[in-house]
Amino acid sequence: MAKVADSLISLYKIALPFCDRKKIALNLDLLDPSLDADLEQRQLTNQLKPYLQNAIMRTSQGSITLGARSNRRTIEIFIKDTGQAIPKTERDQMSTNRLDIHSRHGYGTTITLKFDKKP
Repeated sequence: MAKVADSLISLYKIALPFCDRKKIALNLDLLDPSLDADLEQRQLTNQLKPYLQNAIMRTSQGSITLGARSNRRTIEIFIKDTGQAIPKTERDQMSTNRLDIHSRHGYGTTITLKFDKKP
């Protein structure tokens, strides 16, 4: 089982030097650090990494926030940025039943991945 906080902290540590170089803030929003997702740790980190890389690439000023919240049966892991919005054609190609993408011109993008909680 994947500890969500461990994956987000690992990604935070990887991304921080890139964000520092670009002078953008990187925030971590973990209200419940004990959340467990029903998948392997490496799998969770690998699924999140490209979305974080995309946020860093598209953000030239402002901030990026990594975080997680819990619903009754799922964990929602999100990456929010204040960067350039992802074009609708790209959002449509990226969308899956686990992935929700909201992008507004001038407000950046929020990508939310949903995982089952550990049974």
